[in-house]
Parts: sequence; structure tokens; C-alpha cells
Amino acid sequence: MYDHCSPKDLIACSNRMEAAMSQLESWASKSYLLINGDKTKQMLLTTSQMSKAHNIGEFAPTLFVGGQAIEKVKTLKLLGTWINENLKLSDHIKHVLSSCYGVSSTLRKIRNLAQPHVKKQLAECLVLSKLQFNDVVCFPLPIYLQKKIQKVQNSAASFVVNRYATEEDVLKLGWLPTKERTELNLLRATHHAMYNPSWPEYLKVEKREPKRLLRSNKAPLLVVPLIKGTFQDSISSLFNEVPAQTRSCSDLSSYIRQVKNILKERATERTRCS
Repeated sequence: MYDHCSPKDLIACSNRMEAAMSQLESWASKSYLLINGDKTKQMLLTTSQMSKAHNIGEFAPTLFVGGQAIEKVKTLKLLGTWINENLKLSDHIKHVLSSCYGVSSTLRKIRNLAQPHVKKQLAECLVLSKLQFNDVVCFPLPIYLQKKIQKVQNSAASFVVNRYATEEDVLKLGWLPTKERTELNLLRATHHAMYNPSWPEYLKVEKREPKRLLRSNKAPLLVVPLIKGTFQDSISSLFNEVPAQTRSCSDLSSYIRQVKNILKERATERTRCS
């Protein structure tokens, strides 16, 4: 459950949440369900600057479930993603890195016992899967966090090739570097939003036809918002950079294959330049 308001309306927002919790408890009781008060948490989301300016961090809504006050937390794990009250990505990345390095330390004990193809499968299933899970939520990452994530993937590649590995080794293993892999997942979601008929209508993206293009070269483009640095701005710019032939491809398999080749070329060029 969530609600939003300006800092001056926090008390009114808290009252609305109280009323909503009462309705939820009433419905649960009639349905012979019990809401676990120990597992129910509340979080007040804001920016660190706004929190300091309005002392929002000191405000604790008086919410109850089953007569028990709901605990206010600063971080919360939701469907595998760590959410911070100031929406900082560093908390989530810290937990991901800790989990990956814990697995990697165990895998290193068998690096001289397993065949390379087995080690590659283990790295993909136990390490890379953690890096790729819900990675679109953290896009775009600051450069220093992106480097930390890439370092984990390089470590997984080192386990497979049994020596120090770089992004070039990552590409040789058939993996996309973490930045390009996240972009691939974003572009896949964009394709679903544009061409999949079962995609929810409220998640459909806006399209516009590019101006001053020949009729045969027309392809969908996403509307770029005026506010820069947002998720919508990032995904719009990313999709619009894809060649027109790929953007207009409605077949998902063909689209993914083309996008993956494009991103692989970009990653190869980037590693050469660096």
C-alpha cells in the first residue's frame, strides 16, 4: 500500500493510510486471513535533501495492524531488491556484491577440479544470475557502482578461465559486460511494451514517427521527456539510438539477436579504447 503527498500534508497522508489499513484489516478478517504485524513494515520515501529541510526523517506515521504499531524501517527487501528510504542504489548494490562474493569464494575452492564448461555454468547460475536479477531497476548506475558490478563479473570470468580476467575475456565467454547486459534487458522490456499485445495497456509506451525521413525508413521512436536523468529519459535515448531496422522489428527473437550484436560491438569497441 502506498500514498504520496507534499511534506506539509504528511499528517493528512498518514490519516489516509490509517483508514486504508483499517479497511484492509476488516477485509482480511471477513476473509479469514490474518495480517502478520511482525512482517508488516512502513517506510517514508523521500530525498535526503528534502528529509533534512523538512525533518521528515523524524516523522513516524502512527499506523497499526492488529493493535500493534507498524515498525518504521530505513531499508527493506522487496522481491529481491533492497529499497532505501532515500532511494539510494548503493544499499542494493552492497547486498548484491556481498552475496556474489560469498558465492565466488566458495567456487574458488573447486576451480582446479571442474571442467571449464562446468565452471562457466556454475558462474552463470550462481553469480551472474544475481547481477542480472532486476538490474533494470538500478539503471542508470553511477560510474563508481557500475565499476564495482563489472568487477564481480570479471571475477566470475577469472574463475572460469583460471586466471586474471578482463572485459575482453568476458566477451570471449559469450557474456555481455554488465552495462550492456542491463541495456539488453531494458530494450527487451521496451519491445514487449511496444509490440506484445498481452502487455498491460497502462504500461504501453508512447511512440512518435520521426520527421524528415523517407517513408521506407520510418521506424518508431520513443518520446524523450524534457526532464533529463530520469528512467524514461534513459530508456528513450537508449532505444532511439538503435538502428531503424531493428526498432521496427516486431519479432522478439530477431530483435533480441540484432540488439545483442549491436551491444556486443559497442562493448568490444569500448574495451579496445580503454
